[in-house]
Amino acid sequence: MSTVQSHGFSHETSRTTEWAAGGSIAEAVVGLAAVVLTIIGLAGVTPTYIVPIAAICVGAALAFEGAAMGVRHETAGAEVGMSAGFFGGLTGILLGILALVGVEPALLTSIAVIVLSCSLMVGCCGVADNAAHDAMNFASGGMHVLAGLAGLILGILALAHGSAMLSLVGLFVLSCAVAFTGTATSARLSRMFSTSWWHTRRT
Repeated sequence: MSTVQSHGFSHETSRTTEWAAGGSIAEAVVGLAAVVLTIIGLAGVTPTYIVPIAAICVGAALAFEGAAMGVRHETAGAEVGMSAGFFGGLTGILLGILALVGVEPALLTSIAVIVLSCSLMVGCCGVADNAAHDAMNFASGGMHVLAGLAGLILGILALAHGSAMLSLVGLFVLSCAVAFTGTATSARLSRMFSTSWWHTRRT
């Protein structure tokens, strides 16, 4: 299929950028929701329900991030990152739902934190493919690794001690990372889409 191109832009590229921006916006919104929920939980407001709901939100944010990454890039690293983010996010959602309905909530939420942390770290492979060309990608990848390591440690400690509070802190760290990445990426892609749209309109 041929596409109309002008100044390096095309309708197909514009559509791809639009889809990627939409996924990143969804990641940012859900990530920010998880940040708010974890803060509420840390304040002592119904942590029994807040922890699994926050895990569901972080899982959804990672799934959106994986989907957006798959749209933006077509490299081997991006495929690994997309798979880790998407399927890790879905696993986190499933564990959060089971914990929310009362199936071993302390155990499952701590496992969810571990799974989501590993997914976040592995997911930075897709970011690293373009890190050399983009300072924002480099910063996002580094944040993913640090947040993933912190979340992994907190998840293991929560699993060992059965502590919902440690799981909540781990989810807070993860949610901050995905919210930052989603917000920064969506803003950048929105600017790219606006530029692409302007050029294609002039053809």
